[in-house]
Amino acid sequence: MKTNYDNICLSEKTTSGMTLTIDDQKFIKLLFDRQDEVTQEYVNDSINEMLIKILLELKNIHIEIRAINIEIKNIYTEITDIRKILSDHELRLTIVENKIK
Repeated sequence: MKTNYDNICLSEKTTSGMTLTIDDQKFIKLLFDRQDEVTQEYVNDSINEMLIKILLELKNIHIEIRAINIEIKNIYTEITDIRKILSDHELRLTIVENKIK
């Protein structure tokens, strides 16, 4: 959004003390326009830097989630192995109990 500096509202008190020529006014307008460009560039650069940081953080979070999912799969595998071992022990105990009876 570009600001129009051609018709800046100034009080009579302010303008009565001014002795600016049209060239002076054009120069001031040019300075204001340039200031707007620099400000817009700064804002755009800042937003781009923030977006890059956010994207990197999201990528790191995604990598951490993958690692957590691998850990969960490993835990699930260990639980399955433990269940199998317990089932095998239960079967052995049943066989032993039947032989004792």
